[in-house]
Parts: sequence; C-alpha cells; structure tokens
Amino acid sequence: MTRAISAIALLFTICVLSPSAGHAQVCFNGKPLPECKAFWVTEFTYGKGIGNDDHLLSLDLGMMVNLNEKHAVGGSCYGDLLIGSGKQDDYHLGLKGRYRYWMNSTLSIDADIGATITSPHLAIIDLDLFYKNWIGVGGRAVFWPDTDYQDSETVFYGTFKIGGWPGLSAATLAAIGLATAFVLLVGN
Repeated sequence: MTRAISAIALLFTICVLSPSAGHAQVCFNGKPLPECKAFWVTEFTYGKGIGNDDHLLSLDLGMMVNLNEKHAVGGSCYGDLLIGSGKQDDYHLGLKGRYRYWMNSTLSIDADIGATITSPHLAIIDLDLFYKNWIGVGGRAVFWPDTDYQDSETVFYGTFKIGGWPGLSAATLAAIGLATAFVLLVGN
C-alpha cells in the first residue's frame, strides 16, 4: 500500500510539473476559446457500481487545449480507489486521453479513454456532462480482464464529478482522510 501511495504521488507530481500548453490564457477553471487557450483538469469523482455494491473514488489531474470554440483535447493522470469491489487490487493508477465538446460557455460533454499503468491492466471509458466545469454527471465503464482473458468482465458505474477548485479541494480532503485511515489501520 505504501508503494501505491508513493506511485500516486510521483505520477501526479509529474503531471502537475509537466510543461503547460503555452503561456497565454492558461486557466485553472476550463472555459472555451477565446477565454482560455488551455486549462487544467482537476476532477474528483465518486462512482456507484450499477448492479453491484462497488464504490469508486477517483482523482484526475491533467491539461487540455482548446482547438477552437467547440473542441478541446488533452490528457490526465488518474488514481482510482475501488471500495467493496471484491477484487484483489483495489487501487489503480493510469493515464487518459480526453476530449471535450463545449455545448456553450457553461455546458460541456467530456469523453475520456484510459488505461492503468499498474497491474492488473484495466481499460476505462468515461462519458460526462459538465456544468461550468464544476459539477458533472455521467458514467464509467471499466474493462477488467482476467489473467487468461477468457472470463473478463466489464463493470459500469454511475458517476458524480466535481471539477475546478471545488474538485481539487474535495480530492485534497479525500486524500487526507484516506491517509489518516491508512495510518490508523496500520497502527493497529
């Protein structure tokens, strides 16, 4: 578990310290052109398994670049914690390619596809509707391959996302809470 926490910290540090997409109009809270040329992605996600009792907590950190007034592309690093999954490995680190379609200045549709860099290697797809880059609802599909790929399964989650400053704040509080719980559990 300590290795996982160290890997998460290293992955997110690399993402945050990576060069930004230009110097002009890089926004923390995403908006379409002409307001923002590029913007940071900071999302905290809660997901509830559909048809099961799984829960998902996830943090995304990354950057997107507006190609024009309607389309943005980018990438992010993410860390997931699965609760009640019954799986042996309940935390995952990965990378996502991201696409955003700006419906107008306040509504957007996000489509992300990603894969874990930790074992087991999972593939994920997210589809979300965001309001002002702060609140989003949507879904996630997780392709969970078996070791021989014969009995693979796909798990679906309904998701609620918080982005921008609220998302970063929620993720920070969740990280502090998880670290505290880990210390208390290991201490006993």
